Amino acid sequence: MNKDNFFNEMRKHSKIKLNIFEETLKVSISIANEMAKKFNTYNYVYIDLFAGTGLYQSGEKGSPLRAINIILNHKKTKNNKLKNFFVLFVEENKKHFLFLETEIKKNKEIYEKYNIFIEIKQGKWEEHKNCIKEYLKKSTFGFLFLDPFISINFKEFNNIIKDRSIRFKEIMMLFNLHSIIRNIDNEKALSSLEKILKIKFDKIIESDKPDEEIAHHIQKFFDKDFKTGISIPIDVKGKLKKIDYFILFLFTNSIGVADSFLKAYGSRISELYPHKKGGFDQGFNLKNDINEFLKSKHSATLYDLIVYFHKKVVSWKKAINVSVEVPTLKNLREILNKMDSDGKILITSSAPQLLGKRKKLLSKIRRKEDMEKIKIEKIPKR
Repeated sequence: MNKDNFFNEMRKHSKIKLNIFEETLKVSISIANEMAKKFNTYNYVYIDLFAGTGLYQSGEKGSPLRAINIILNHKKTKNNKLKNFFVLFVEENKKHFLFLETEIKKNKEIYEKYNIFIEIKQGKWEEHKNCIKEYLKKSTFGFLFLDPFISINFKEFNNIIKDRSIRFKEIMMLFNLHSIIRNIDNEKALSSLEKILKIKFDKIIESDKPDEEIAHHIQKFFDKDFKTGISIPIDVKGKLKKIDYFILFLFTNSIGVADSFLKAYGSRISELYPHKKGGFDQGFNLKNDINEFLKSKHSATLYDLIVYFHKKVVSWKKAINVSVEVPTLKNLREILNKMDSDGKILITSSAPQLLGKRKKLLSKIRRKEDMEKIKIEKIPKR
């Protein structure tokens, strides 16, 4: 597919991606707003390294305009505590850059009225590394969005994500396996990516779980508490395929943001394909997965269990076939408490206040530090 034709009409996988993106960004901004006073930081940074045109020819908004609308709507709320939003868009294609620039200028006065400061850079994002790093330093909180046409230069990107300023910022990235497959015979295009990720795409594509293998290698690059991946198993024409063509990653230190990402995925798939049986809101299989996890471990912390689920790519195909529930903290907490009541597991903690009088996991457990204080043990059969 020609890159210039990409923005003619929004495709089904893009709708899923952008809906998930919107819900996740809203929660990220909301949490930053709640934490502003505690961290004494009242700014928020949003960066899109592959911005595109911002608008499809069909009239549907792309990620840049959707992000700005979310930011603007938040600024208009009564409880807003965030003073400034600093927005940086980078687009390599000059035609797309000019189109986006024109769209932004239409409402420039409104954006500036609400202290939404937008800058657009033309060229490869690698050419603007210093500018990106300066933006990242403008606030403790922020959101970095990457939706490359083929793949990102991980070697250069590694210098960005290792910076201390990225600590409390979300990173969302789409990995386009469809483009990798199309270029599988193009050694020049893939060799550097294979070398950095230490994988061979031709072998992975032939494996039973290409999405999970790719996720395993990519997730190692990111130093975040929660590294979540979801698969969209359709091609660019919206047809269901054996291989999960699009993998959307989220890297964050906030369980709230991670949960919103997973919930948005489940609801979007259910809305788009309501005729499919075994959707995310029908039945649970997390119990079986917990038992499998504890078979080898026997005991683990709550954080260990959450990391285990987040590292597994959640696939819509798996949901249809075996009715997998998305592993949000709320869903895991409910199942673990039930398993504890049934005598299947034992939940203990070095901090009793986290369990309450009934010795159950409480909803207030949100921090990694608290999750690490919760011990889950499998009770052997008598």
